[in-house]
Amino acid sequence: MLPVCPAWAEADSLPVGTSPLIEKGRAVEYSIRVSIDTEAERLTGHARIELPRRDKGKGAKWLVHMEGLEVLEVTLNDKPLKLKDGHVSARPGTLIVKYSMEAGQAMINPANPGVVAGNLISPEGVALISYWYPEVEDAPLSYYSLKATLPEGFEAISEAESVSFAKVAGGLEFSFLFPYPATGITLAAGPYEVYRAEQSGVDVYGYFLKDDVGLAQDYVREAARYIDTYTALF
Repeated sequence: MLPVCPAWAEADSLPVGTSPLIEKGRAVEYSIRVSIDTEAERLTGHARIELPRRDKGKGAKWLVHMEGLEVLEVTLNDKPLKLKDGHVSARPGTLIVKYSMEAGQAMINPANPGVVAGNLISPEGVALISYWYPEVEDAPLSYYSLKATLPEGFEAISEAESVSFAKVAGGLEFSFLFPYPATGITLAAGPYEVYRAEQSGVDVYGYFLKDDVGLAQDYVREAARYIDTYTALF
């Protein structure tokens, strides 16, 4: 069994009426592209980060953390930027970071084998939870888009309202777009079986490993029930 989660369930849209808390142009915007080599337990990444002007009283520059990443190149508005002590200090503009990262076995909670802490890249699956892309300090809500290339046979899940995929050299490229501000982004992937159900006009998807396929109907049915329960409250 892959030590990520026995099942993932997600709805394909947010409730009607949800609106951004921070307008684009005033928030940090991430466009992240990663290619994941599960055999080598490694990813290569390209992050494009749009840094807006900071609010008054917070200084002119942003602090961007890259600790734990193998940084290959950093540019701000097409000019090289020097990395110092695992971070850069950058004025508003377009920050480009090319990097790589290794992630072996994550820490597993013996009391709950389906839950991990840290990042995991392995032939059995992927769980990228934190510090797997450059992170801008003092930007609690930002916009994210993600493209991830994974081996064929893998299914991928991330925070998204829109998901698409296409065959590319090396596997499948999944594209995730979440048009609302968020505190961060994660990625889970594995050889999942995907199950779908519709409830109250919402598509509900469950992602299950082969050992857990027997749970599919119960999990998806319960997810649908929660949608009905909370829809009735609003």
